[in-house]
Amino acid sequence: MDDPQATVTFTLSENSVAFIVYNAGNKRGSTEASAKGVTLNIDGTDISTRQWQSPYAADKANSATIVYAVSLATGSHTVKGRFFSMGNGKTVTIDERQLIVFCFPASLVTLWFKESSLSTSTLLDTPVDDIEAIVTGTLPKDSDLLVIYTAGNPSATEYFEGKGTLLNIDAVDKSSSTSWQSPYSSNYPNSVTSLWCELVTAGLHIVKGRFFSNLAGNTVTIANRQLVVLSFSG
Repeated sequence: MDDPQATVTFTLSENSVAFIVYNAGNKRGSTEASAKGVTLNIDGTDISTRQWQSPYAADKANSATIVYAVSLATGSHTVKGRFFSMGNGKTVTIDERQLIVFCFPASLVTLWFKESSLSTSTLLDTPVDDIEAIVTGTLPKDSDLLVIYTAGNPSATEYFEGKGTLLNIDAVDKSSSTSWQSPYSSNYPNSVTSLWCELVTAGLHIVKGRFFSNLAGNTVTIANRQLVVLSFSG
């Protein structure tokens, strides 16, 4: 359903690239009988992917984040944050939310974006490629890259110790982009977000999202992911 406090409407005077972040959470003590999920709606159409998170226990604090990027034409547009319960008939709550939409003139930014709902798993505690989170592109000029990778699962095979993610640019793991998360218990929802920014030279570049199990030998899964790469040549 729509989060009634997470709607923005705006008018673009030129074709643009929109970078969107929706973060929604509840504080300790609010009604949170189940895990929650979040997604986005752009101009009346739900995007195809989602993200999820589960609290430590009922009515404990919990938040979920989703990122997205899309090319938008001149004119009026509406972006909505949406949320849902992972348990039929179980109430979940949003106490605070942030919906951010940055719009850049299409002539000033290059967008590489990948979203997918194809599941992939690992039981290794060393990073492996998320095969559905790889983008390749060529930049005509030296550019600043902003990279955001969000990866999660709703209820697939997920050991309770959770998973980690990080970013890889041109075959180099960016260890400082590493982030971790664990679900309430095995096979409960969770998601992880990694961020990175760096200056790269003109030419061909490959950006990958990678993930790993927080405890070797125990399987973790990514069911949905979004990989956003924005490059600014200045």
